[in-house]
Amino acid sequence: MALELTKESKFVEGKLVNGEEYGELINDNMIPYGFFKNRNDLQEIIVPNGITTIVSEAFMDCTSLITITLPDSLQRIDFNAFVGCNALQKVILPASLRKVEFWLDGRGVTKIELSTQSSDILIKNLKQGYAMNLY
Repeated sequence: MALELTKESKFVEGKLVNGEEYGELINDNMIPYGFFKNRNDLQEIIVPNGITTIVSEAFMDCTSLITITLPDSLQRIDFNAFVGCNALQKVILPASLRKVEFWLDGRGVTKIELSTQSSDILIKNLKQGYAMNLY
């Protein structure tokens, strides 16, 4: 099942998004901590333009997640945002994305230039829980 988020998202699959079930509402620029943690019913996520940050553990252990579409506005993915998403096969990168810095558990930065629309390196590092800055 595909889920297209919007900054006005108040319902997810017909259910009201609230603090008890899914954490905070998506605000103007971030998907908060644990927002979709442990969901096993999502196969595709389309992150809306305007989101600049995906916070730690936002999609952690979404075991059926296969595809993520990232927006031009995205600047940061925190540690463990997608760790445990072992089915992840495709990340659709924004056309404007030129460089990614992977933060390896605070031990340094690895910068890479991306040349493909979906990067195997990016997928591998998302699954491992590395944080990253996107340029």
